[in-house]
Amino acid sequence: MNVTAKQIARELGVSEATVSLALNGRPGVSVRTKNRVLACARKLGYDLSRRDVHNTQPKTICLVRHVRSIHEETPFFEEMLEGVQKSVVSSGNRFMSITVDATLDVDAQLQQLRRYQELGIIVTGTELLESDWSHYAQLERPAVVLDGYFPSLDVDFVTINNIQGALRASQILIDEGHGCPGRLASAVCLRNFEERRNGFMTVIHDAGYSSSRVIMHVLGASVESAEREMSAEIESGKPLASAYFADYDQIAIGAVRAFLSHGIRVPEDVSVIGFDDIEMSRYLEPPLSTMHVDKAYLGQLAVERLLQIMEPGFHAPVRIDVSATFMRRGTTR
Repeated sequence: MNVTAKQIARELGVSEATVSLALNGRPGVSVRTKNRVLACARKLGYDLSRRDVHNTQPKTICLVRHVRSIHEETPFFEEMLEGVQKSVVSSGNRFMSITVDATLDVDAQLQQLRRYQELGIIVTGTELLESDWSHYAQLERPAVVLDGYFPSLDVDFVTINNIQGALRASQILIDEGHGCPGRLASAVCLRNFEERRNGFMTVIHDAGYSSSRVIMHVLGASVESAEREMSAEIESGKPLASAYFADYDQIAIGAVRAFLSHGIRVPEDVSVIGFDDIEMSRYLEPPLSTMHVDKAYLGQLAVERLLQIMEPGFHAPVRIDVSATFMRRGTTR
């Protein structure tokens, strides 16, 4: 006996109209409901070949720039988000982008997305808080968080392997014979930087150094503020390390400028390794040694994963980590 839409509706406790819309890939039901209907249809033995599905139609991918400060206006993010847009367009789908200010009414800003049915969202996770995710979950749309991770959230993540990158950079400095490296820390508190700090401290402890041995300078977010504040540290007579790992390239560049302007040679007196490999790092004199992150590839992976989970069927959430690779340039020996 053939299974009918009425039987599926009875099994799920929904209307026949809802089942019909879901089976035929038409607007009017959420992605979550559509997937429930399709899963139930398979379980009951419904002949899915009878569906008039429109899955060949282009999907709409929305990049949501979730921001709290100006930090996301850095070269790193511009390259990563450009990678998202190029991947969406090259896959034959529709691209749109919105910016959500986390300091305002998030739900009101997301309201415009509710009118789209075949919609997937990629949310930048750099300044995302775990508590922010409830706003996006209420949309009931397939979603991927790009450049962020929260282990308690049931969602897909594409992010940098920050711990691996920091481990590698810190070990290189120790292998150069510097003893205990110092740290150039950002005054901005982000989960990425916390993970990099954890990787750095793991190497420090494994090398037999205590946390109290680490010389740390907390610097402003921009190249200019980092240079100004590092100059103040030097002029105050605060002890300096012979090598530093920086949370990210901008503060590394600012610190190198400050060292050089005060007659401290780089890398002869001080070695520095940054993180991210932004374009500016290649034009510093000397060029900055840094941990390279393929920013466009991060965006591409987020698009690929989102398109996968937009297809019907069961998809277990995953975390995709992209490792960083060392670029040896002029600020290390």
